[in-house]
Amino acid sequence: VAVAGEETRFVYAFRPGFTPVEVGQGESGFDRFLLSTPGELSGVDSVRVNEDIVPCELVIDGALTPCGQLAEPGERLEFALPRLDVKDSGKIVEVFFRARIYRFGTVFDGLLLDSERPNEVGQSVTGGDATFLIESNRLSVGVDLSGNLLQDVGVSSSVVTPNGDGVNDAVEFHYALLQLASDQLVTIDIFNLNGQRVRRVYEGMETSGRQQRPWDGRGEAGALAPGLYIYRIAVDADAREAERNGLISVVY
Repeated sequence: VAVAGEETRFVYAFRPGFTPVEVGQGESGFDRFLLSTPGELSGVDSVRVNEDIVPCELVIDGALTPCGQLAEPGERLEFALPRLDVKDSGKIVEVFFRARIYRFGTVFDGLLLDSERPNEVGQSVTGGDATFLIESNRLSVGVDLSGNLLQDVGVSSSVVTPNGDGVNDAVEFHYALLQLASDQLVTIDIFNLNGQRVRRVYEGMETSGRQQRPWDGRGEAGALAPGLYIYRIAVDADAREAERNGLISVVY
């Protein structure tokens, strides 16, 4: 069980099986692996075949770079490894990687690819008991459901200066939604220090994951007076609610 929103180390194990190669038929093997998830993949630490570490390179924009931390985490991660073919049938391949997940039951999908046949559809990895050395035989992950629905709440700058000079004319509110099984209502509001709402920045349905919403530093009626304001980001889930507040300054 992982903690929602926190970077966690995982191992993805699979055991390829190949059809014996006949004249012009059969499987040529694979030398690429594509991992995807609705969460956030942040890097590959190592790859092992039958417990031996093998070379591993991330495929980024068609170029190869040594496995490690991704500069830009995302939902898809492709890496290259030494070619495995029919002689390697039944060997255990283990991928040691890091990721953040945001909801219970997040699935990690694996796809085997052949760089020599770029137009062919890859072979999907199916769930099962690849090795007794790993307790789980699932491709999905559970999470601790006791935490907050909101995490990593903040703003790109604590000061917004909407005067048109191109410097901090707008800001980005950012946050991570956790443990939501379906879309839920999220609102972002700006209040003055008297508790009066001066702007609803955003209202919409969102699901688990990282989110960003812009604000131009203005109120419902236009320009705001310089000063200190309170922002509130709130999520109204089926049986739970959560909100986070912070301060932001408007300066001209």
